[in-house]
Amino acid sequence: MKRILISLLALLLALSMLLVGCNEEPPTPDDPTPPENNGEQTNPPATDTTFKKTESYMPADIYAQMKTYFEGKEKGFELFSDRAYAPYVSTDVFAISNAKVKSITIPVYSTGEADKDGNFTFSIYILSNDWATLRTELAELEVDPIEVKVNAKEHGLEEKKIINKFIKVDLTDYDITLSDKQTLGFSHKDDTLIPARVLTNSTDSTTKDKYVPGKYMIDEWDVVGYYYYNPTIDPDTGNPTGFSYIDKSLFFDFELERTYESEAAYNTLVAEKAAADADYAKKLAAVKAAYAGKSISVMGDSISTFNTVTNDASLGLGSNPAYSKYTLGGAVYTYKRTYWGKLATDTDMELCVINSWGGGKVYGWPNKYEGKDGMLFRSYNLAKNGQNPDLILLNFGINDQSGGYSSAQDTDSSRYSGNMPAGDLYQRLTAKNKTKTDKQIMEEWFAEVEQLAVQGGYNPADPNTVLSYDKDYKSNIYTSWEAAYALSVKTIKRLYPDAE
Repeated sequence: MKRILISLLALLLALSMLLVGCNEEPPTPDDPTPPENNGEQTNPPATDTTFKKTESYMPADIYAQMKTYFEGKEKGFELFSDRAYAPYVSTDVFAISNAKVKSITIPVYSTGEADKDGNFTFSIYILSNDWATLRTELAELEVDPIEVKVNAKEHGLEEKKIINKFIKVDLTDYDITLSDKQTLGFSHKDDTLIPARVLTNSTDSTTKDKYVPGKYMIDEWDVVGYYYYNPTIDPDTGNPTGFSYIDKSLFFDFELERTYESEAAYNTLVAEKAAADADYAKKLAAVKAAYAGKSISVMGDSISTFNTVTNDASLGLGSNPAYSKYTLGGAVYTYKRTYWGKLATDTDMELCVINSWGGGKVYGWPNKYEGKDGMLFRSYNLAKNGQNPDLILLNFGINDQSGGYSSAQDTDSSRYSGNMPAGDLYQRLTAKNKTKTDKQIMEEWFAEVEQLAVQGGYNPADPNTVLSYDKDYKSNIYTSWEAAYALSVKTIKRLYPDAE
């Protein structure tokens, strides 16, 4: 028992000596420096409680599949032949912001001549992700690029060769840290490492099918196109061609390290996104339950066009021009990528008539399309083979606002905004001395609209009577955007009474 007690005491003594030895020794008489804070215990230095998370910019399955396409020399990748216009900026600017860029993966299409140390160069710019500022920065380009050195031997590259290889370049030593207001631009005309771009707007000339990589990229990731500044002088205006968009895609992957307030804060963001996704899925399920199996018709302008659908000759829409990017050869290669196609696809609705016209106006272009693009004339064609739509979407008015039916045809400046003859309904409804209710004012106004239309030769039963104009191409049946819109809605409600 004594042996046990002595052993325990010895152990305690040893521990106490060890603990004393770990403490800072007091100053000796030969050391005049007094203890800090008069010998009081100091607080330990603050520790960084932030949480860092490194994530890939590109989804792993997208990267793996595109790498397979590229290194297999699949059609759909091409050389940047217009590098004089670099730098290029992805349309997905905000995804490459508020992060430290730790690496970049580059699809190397070809190489130039390496320097004396066996390095190729690839340029990266730090630019603004704000649209207006980005335009200015690309035009003036006063910022110098970060010239990244890519060693030929390290990455298995040869000089002056077609390469077709993905390489991952460590950027840790370059300390590229972006704020939430910054993004990246890529390439310089003198770079000797030349990346590939993805053809998202081209089709195979033999099969007419969209190049597989571009189709896959749009389907799976929905990131297409990039911005650049074209300094080429326009011979007609004498000005630079300017800020441009091209629907071919950059294809770089990154390791992006982002810093969060804490791991708990990061987990909260993840949970909030998961909750938002679940909420969207719930709402979509509710819409699908209400609309599945119903038919949809759309009337609008270029935003709602798609070639072979919005100008289907079998429905009498053969002359409707489609927006160039919404065609089989454009960035949006299938109607399922349009807003109305996505709605129909996601909710199991059926398409009835998509009567949309590139450049179309509510008022119409009587001197350009003989008024057949106008909303009233087209209101008569929203049913197919005797089937009326269950739902009708109207997406209209931009072309009236931006390039309306010239103010020269209506000299009363209070009746139009810019060059669009809007009408006087707003003035009537907001008049300070009005003595009638809004409903009474609108009914009275619309009665006048209908009366003027009939006096101008309009017969609601005959759509061809809409196409009535005087020698100056001024409509005989309506004088304003408001009137054309009101008559169109009245026609739609009359012809398709059960449609929403």
